[in-house]
Amino acid sequence: ATELAYEHFHALGLQASYQTWSAGGMSNRNVIGILPGTVASSEVVVVCAHIDDMPSGATAPGADDNASGSGAVFAAAEALRKFSFERTLRFVLFTGEEQGLYGSDAYAAAADAAGDNLVAVLNLDMIAWDGNGDKVLNLYVRPGNAAELDVATTFTNVIRIYGLGDGLSPAIVQETVDWSDHYSFNSYGFPAICAIEEDVADFNPYYHTTNDT
Repeated sequence: ATELAYEHFHALGLQASYQTWSAGGMSNRNVIGILPGTVASSEVVVVCAHIDDMPSGATAPGADDNASGSGAVFAAAEALRKFSFERTLRFVLFTGEEQGLYGSDAYAAAADAAGDNLVAVLNLDMIAWDGNGDKVLNLYVRPGNAAELDVATTFTNVIRIYGLGDGLSPAIVQETVDWSDHYSFNSYGFPAICAIEEDVADFNPYYHTTNDT
């Protein structure tokens, strides 16, 4: 899967690379595709998702968790590569999320050690299930975090300005949650939000099963 992701980023004309990590007695690699910025290239926006899934074993389709988020990262990369932006865009697919956010923690730690200026991180985790048809997408931000609230508000403004409200109803939820890759960035002080389907009132009953097709 990571090799296919690398090849796809490369085919899109992005600067593709791997980042290897070891943690918790495991090792794997993240996949990164970079679209360099212009006048503010040192400021970085990250669009990310985890490409690993559950359950462990021979069959784990992981359609919602998290092929949906991974597919969205690919779609964003394909759409945005056609343009130039002042800031650098990094499209990142993590492994090791299900085992303990290992891949994203390694990435965030390396970014912190390098002094990277990550101005916004959008983590996409489980964005395809809508059992009740209300089209709600939760955007989790830490309470009172102005930078993260700005990212989430920008997201909702884009939906409104481009007339996408018929297909998507984003809801900003001010709550600290630690169960997805955005939390690794939070731990190092980076502004990171999590976009996820309505994960309480309309939870996917096929979560972490072989029926997540």
